[in-house]
Amino acid sequence: MDGQKNTNYQISLPLVLCIGLAAGLLIGASINSKSPRKSDSSEIEKLREVLSLVQNEYVDKGKTDVVVEDAINHILGKLDPHSAYIPAREKVEANERASVLNLVFFTTRWLFLLLLGVARLKL
Repeated sequence: MDGQKNTNYQISLPLVLCIGLAAGLLIGASINSKSPRKSDSSEIEKLREVLSLVQNEYVDKGKTDVVVEDAINHILGKLDPHSAYIPAREKVEANERASVLNLVFFTTRWLFLLLLGVARLKL
């Protein structure tokens, strides 16, 4: 080394930048936190209480799964008419239907391109 010493500015600048970056990350995380607001938690508590009453006090037992799925569908329908809830038991069937449709689409497209290529060869 040539014996050059770092100035106080050169030493303190990286430390100040790191502290500023850490402070910015903490402030940003606290602003964008996913914790429910008080109004959200009271609404969730309403749903929990209703579900608990249905499970414990309703005459017909065992219908809570249907009620929950209907409630989820209704909530999503109110938020966005294009959203839908697919229960786990129906997800496999929906994926299989989508796979079949994709297979039909790509097979039809491949056949069309093949016929188009044959037609070009004959011209």
